[in-house]
Amino acid sequence: MLLVLLVLLGVLVLLVLVLVLVVVLLVRANRLLQPLVRVGVSIVDMCSGLHAVMGILAALHQRASTGLGQRVDTVHTDPCCSSSSTSLLFILV
Repeated sequence: MLLVLLVLLGVLVLLVLVLVLVVVLLVRANRLLQPLVRVGVSIVDMCSGLHAVMGILAALHQRASTGLGQRVDTVHTDPCCSSSSTSLLFILV
């Protein structure tokens, strides 16, 4: 019985610590103090096109240098991760 109570108390303390950490991160990022901002266009879609253009230009440069072509493959998650990394940096630092 005592062991069960100690485990429940430990879980409760852990949940409180996680909640405090989340609140500290949100306040530190001023998310609670500023209103939400709506973006008019999808930035990730535009960044996907930018990544595709960079891949095409790199393939054309390689073809001009070596005479061999390359296959260009882009995904939607790469620009999403690269665009959100700066936001995470402001929250965590």
